[in-house]
Amino acid sequence: MKDYYICRYNMNATHSFSGRESEHGHTFHISVYVERKSCEDLENDTTDMEIGSIDRLVESFLHQYEGRYLNDMEPFSENGASVEDIGDFFYDQLAGLIDKTEFKLNRLDIAENPLFVYEVGDVAFHANNNREVIL
Repeated sequence: MKDYYICRYNMNATHSFSGRESEHGHTFHISVYVERKSCEDLENDTTDMEIGSIDRLVESFLHQYEGRYLNDMEPFSENGASVEDIGDFFYDQLAGLIDKTEFKLNRLDIAENPLFVYEVGDVAFHANNNREVIL
């Protein structure tokens, strides 16, 4: 059995789809799924401190986008700022940052409303039984 942590965040930002609609805002709901790289240190009671460092790392990363018009920022100014574009970029960036820690990023979910969630990553979870599927 593997253990995962799910850290959830909200980020307020605006975006638009080039020429198709005007600038509008969302509270983006972002979840990151992280897993410890090694189980060797599980006996040490440092997990709370380590997951706290992941939380601060993700908060710091998201802060640069808080309250901003995403279409004015790289890489969205060239590639677009759809929820898929944002999710793909955030996943790539956060995977690189988190990989420098004791954890690795398995998945990122991003939603602009509760009915539409975009999921990107290497691991998918079945909603009915929480079993992982390695892609």
